[in-house]
Amino acid sequence: MDSYLITLPILLPIAGAALGMLVRAQPTLRKAIPLGMSLFSLSVTCMLLWQVWQTGEPVIFQVGAWVQPFGITLVGDMLGAFMAMMAQLVLVMGIISKIPIRPR
Repeated sequence: MDSYLITLPILLPIAGAALGMLVRAQPTLRKAIPLGMSLFSLSVTCMLLWQVWQTGEPVIFQVGAWVQPFGITLVGDMLGAFMAMMAQLVLVMGIISKIPIRPR
């Protein structure tokens, strides 16, 4: 299960965009889904960073279970996990900054 953790920061934003396209007629959901998926993706990326920090070893996932010259290998080392977390954090802050605040 741990090696699949590296695929979630890639797949969750794609799933959130697809889900956002399906509910574009409903304004409340159209605003809530990107924020929720971004927060979930940020938490998964933090879990990935925590796992790499604790074990000291990179998380490696072979896409399609093909060997190296033919397949795609996803590697989550400390630098990659930290940069992914920072990118997710910037994304969440950007979404939060676009939430309109109505004066009372």
